[in-house]
Amino acid sequence: MENLESRSLPHLQACYRAAFDYASVGLKRRACAKLIHALKTECQARVFAYETAFFKGSDLVHFEEAAAVLLKKHLFSRLDAAPTAELVRALSGIEPFLDDNELCGYFDTMLWNLAMGDAELKLAIYKELMPLLHKSGAVPLRPCLVDRIRVAAPMWDVKGNGPDEMLRGIRAHNPDDIPF
Repeated sequence: MENLESRSLPHLQACYRAAFDYASVGLKRRACAKLIHALKTECQARVFAYETAFFKGSDLVHFEEAAAVLLKKHLFSRLDAAPTAELVRALSGIEPFLDDNELCGYFDTMLWNLAMGDAELKLAIYKELMPLLHKSGAVPLRPCLVDRIRVAAPMWDVKGNGPDEMLRGIRAHNPDDIPF
């Protein structure tokens, strides 16, 4: 049964995401409210499975403010305690919903795991961070990220444990923002 479930999950995720993306705003808000209800009432395993399978960071636009704060705290505590590639992928698109303190904490955790995580986790982080770090149009990097990169880059270069490709990509796409 477990093998059948593991093979079915990607299909369920795709179906859920397609339905969610085409749903009305009201239906999206009800789905998000159900996640908060599950977070408050369900067992940890069920909440974790639901979050990583069906939630995307960009969905925060549909949450009430108090619910969004609760969910972000919960997700970041998971990211700090036991980061996984699935969780990183679920957080995709969360950046616009973070204040500078949250963004810096999120970025610090991602940088730490980029240096220390397993290969699958590193790849997921790389895919999540690169769009954030590359300029899109006239949108500059937020200053807190520039500061974090300035601190992290020498550590990666000295220890040799950070992906050189990521550093080259950051430097290439942000030559005016990051003088390293």
